[in-house]
Amino acid sequence: MHQEQKDVYLLPAELGAPSKQPTNYFCKTLTASDTSTHGGFSVPRQPKRHLLTTGWSVFVSAKRLIAGDSVLFIWNEKNQLLLGIRRANRPQTVMPSSVLSSDSMHIGLLAAAAHAAATNSRFTIFYNPRASPSEFVIPLAKYVKAVYHTRVSVGMRFRMLFETEESSVRR
Repeated sequence: MHQEQKDVYLLPAELGAPSKQPTNYFCKTLTASDTSTHGGFSVPRQPKRHLLTTGWSVFVSAKRLIAGDSVLFIWNEKNQLLLGIRRANRPQTVMPSSVLSSDSMHIGLLAAAAHAAATNSRFTIFYNPRASPSEFVIPLAKYVKAVYHTRVSVGMRFRMLFETEESSVRR
């Protein structure tokens, strides 16, 4: 049986509002030494080095962080420290042949969501970034426009924006 993992981070409501001051943040891609259970988290910076030791290995274990994951430290205008995690791509595990293929499962999920939207019924979306990091959730209006108002044919070329670790946005 496949068990989905959900990481939920509640952010303050004021984070969604436009801020009057720029928010300070720092992002670091974790190394093997950062994710080992024997050490701490080190950020070499000028003029000094920052080191987190107490509780770091417990945090790494609890969140199952691996080398390649990124940690984002954000200080908001109220001087609160917020933490974000961006998971590195994980290799997909081999599924037994009795499990539905991911393509047919995604088509079935989209059909169920489309039916629920057409009948004004509720439906739940489960997003597992560890299992499918390239998947995303889009607004209903965008989905309806794509399905019903766009002519798409086999072999049609298109451009899609996506984010990578090296740069913020790439085409």
